[in-house]
Amino acid sequence: MNADKFRRGFTLIEVLIALAILAIALAATMRATGMATTTAETVKIKTYATWVAENRLAQLTAERIFPGVGTQNGDATMAGITFQWTQTANETPNKDFRKVDVAVTLPNETQKRTTLTAYLSRGDSK
Repeated sequence: MNADKFRRGFTLIEVLIALAILAIALAATMRATGMATTTAETVKIKTYATWVAENRLAQLTAERIFPGVGTQNGDATMAGITFQWTQTANETPNKDFRKVDVAVTLPNETQKRTTLTAYLSRGDSK
C-alpha cells in the first residue's frame, strides 16, 4: 500500500484559514463582551441617578415643602457615586400646584442621566 494514503491531515493553507476564522470570531466575541459591560455600567448609573431624583422628590413630599418658582441645585451620594441634581419648580394653571422637575447628572457632565417630574400641592405645605 501507498504510505501517502495513511498520511492524511491538514495542509498549511487549511490551518491558516481556520486560524483566521477563529481570530475573527474571537474579535467579535470580545467586542460584544465590551459592549455588554459598557451597557451594564450605563444602566447602573441611570438606576442610581433615578434613585437620587426619587429621593429628592420624596424629601419634598415628606417635609411638605411647596417650592417657590425657580431652580435649586444640590448633590447626593448613592452607592459611593456623587451625583448633582437640579430641581426646577414651575407654576401650573392651578395656583395650588407646582410642577417640579428633578434632573440628575454626574459632576462635570452636561448629559442628564435622568429627569423625574412631580406635581406638589399647596395643601401639603406647612
